[in-house]
Amino acid sequence: MSITNGSNYSANGTVNVNGGTLLVNQPSGLPQDTIAGHVVVAPGHHRVSLGVAPAWQSSDVGTLLTNANFQPGSFLGLDVAPATTVTYAPAITAPIGIVKSNTGTLILSATNSTYTGPTIVSGGVLSSRYWPTAGCPAASASLECAANLVFSNGSTIQYTAHGVDDRSFSFAGGATFDVTQAATVLTSPVGPGFRRTC
Repeated sequence: MSITNGSNYSANGTVNVNGGTLLVNQPSGLPQDTIAGHVVVAPGHHRVSLGVAPAWQSSDVGTLLTNANFQPGSFLGLDVAPATTVTYAPAITAPIGIVKSNTGTLILSATNSTYTGPTIVSGGVLSSRYWPTAGCPAASASLECAANLVFSNGSTIQYTAHGVDDRSFSFAGGATFDVTQAATVLTSPVGPGFRRTC
């Protein structure tokens, strides 16, 4: 279901997303996001997908994450319009997964996010200096968790941090892994994974 303009309807009760995706193009399309517990996203591959730019700003996304009941296993979708770059600075700490879509660039600049679901990039660029392990331990054990960092459809994961990190990932459809630091060494010890050293 897609809501493009919330000014044409009034909903004072709870919005329950129990299947598929609820696409909300602007904050006024989901007036309940300012009321604690009035948006409930069930577990499974159900999500609230936001048209991030230009209508949804970091503060709007933060309000939704604070007040909505994203149940473990649900997703927040962040859609960034073509030729647009959006930086989202607050930490994402809900027990959810993140889906980045459309062809724009989303920069997740927080280094203290603790969300526990997968990070899925189905279009454009997702740039970050920190990827939560999504319930997988660091070091070699994370190589078993390839489904927790997925990019496809010509999308790009851009990794900008310093240090050493072990991650596993899944990719398909012309996806790109972009390591921006000049001194970075990217190795693949076993299968689709990397060890990054700066």
